[in-house]
Amino acid sequence: MLLAEHGGCMALMDAEGCGPIATLLGRYSARQQPQIEVFLKAHAGDPICVDRIGRDGVAVTFPRLTIGMTVQPSVLEQFAHDPRLRGVGLLARFLWSAPQNTMGTRVARPAALPDSVRRDYARALKELLALERSPNGEPHVVRLSRDADDLLADFQDWLESRLGPGGDLAHLSDWAGKLAGAVVRIAGLRHA
Repeated sequence: MLLAEHGGCMALMDAEGCGPIATLLGRYSARQQPQIEVFLKAHAGDPICVDRIGRDGVAVTFPRLTIGMTVQPSVLEQFAHDPRLRGVGLLARFLWSAPQNTMGTRVARPAALPDSVRRDYARALKELLALERSPNGEPHVVRLSRDADDLLADFQDWLESRLGPGGDLAHLSDWAGKLAGAVVRIAGLRHA
């Protein structure tokens, strides 16, 4: 419903991740079943249609959902080992980072971020947010040049050879199989 109310475009940001992950795992489901269809479809940009008895239907033609969470390792562990989420490719859609624990080396008053970095970041974010929506509600399309498309195909071939049995990425082939798409998304954001 929220995606529909916001023109199909939203961001879900959470400092802990516990609430969104609990919802994904089925917190509000009568049978405690994962509620992930919106996340899967919004990642791919596939239309979402929900028509339930007793409620008005909701349709989002071009869903776009950005998710950013900082999650404690124990919460991430629960999320990462749920076969219901990994089997449908939900975990493969996230770019994960597990930084080294810095406990015992932190500084109470770290150096301030330089003003130039702060200004450049704020300017870039404002420019991105100020992009005009297309009149018909369709997403902006970034087209790859022939050279960029060739580089992408080379990258996909390089990844593919590492995904099969015996490959160094076989243990996370679901995630690595979506890596080329994630790289293109990041390049598109940088371009924008």
